[in-house]
Amino acid sequence: MKRSATTRVLLSAIFAALTLAIAWGVSRLPYSALRDRVSDFLSWPGGLVALIFYPAGVHTGPGSPEWGRLVFWANVAFYLVFWFLVLTAVGGWRHAARDNHQLS
Repeated sequence: MKRSATTRVLLSAIFAALTLAIAWGVSRLPYSALRDRVSDFLSWPGGLVALIFYPAGVHTGPGSPEWGRLVFWANVAFYLVFWFLVLTAVGGWRHAARDNHQLS
């Protein structure tokens, strides 16, 4: 049975929330180079979007309080789209594999 787009959107929201929760949890671990790499990697998409609007990062004059919000919401949007595309691709592959199996 093929999943509906609504189901994929809901699952994407759940997976995006879990990804952001993991990113938050990783940043709370004791210091290590690996922790910083993982945290930076998970936060990177939002940081790229914020770079467009705040080229100096949090040091961009009076707009700096909005920098963190922009990073957060850009990460939310990125991970929603990312997980939606992953679920769509996996569903398509499973559907194609099932059809090929039924034909043989």
